[in-house]
Amino acid sequence: MRVGGRKLSVMRKFSGAAAALWLAGALSGATAGEAVKYKSPELAFEQGLGAYKSGFYEMAIPALEQTVAEGTEVDRFFAEFYLARIYPGAGALSDHAKAYRLYQTLANENADTDPEDGRAHLSSPRR
Repeated sequence: MRVGGRKLSVMRKFSGAAAALWLAGALSGATAGEAVKYKSPELAFEQGLGAYKSGFYEMAIPALEQTVAEGTEVDRFFAEFYLARIYPGAGALSDHAKAYRLYQTLANENADTDPEDGRAHLSSPRR
């Protein structure tokens, strides 16, 4: 039992260190003026959502913004939703006006959604 506890402790420390190194590498590239570019909007969304769930908002924002710019209708909907959740409480990255506009856009575009339907009805893509 104790061996398993040690293994779990080592795994937590390793994954925390790996995440810190990954974050440092991503931020150093961003601070050098290089724009973060993902191979596809789907990968950008996965990266952004993972960063959002881990609390790394400075990494989530560019990934989700790329998804909004290039993604499918469904991916754009969720990327805008998560960006709207990030902006009010992201510390130095906070932008309440952006969050308000994103929530307002999501509400306006989905005003005809039937809550009893069980699935979101997404309006036609914005151009």
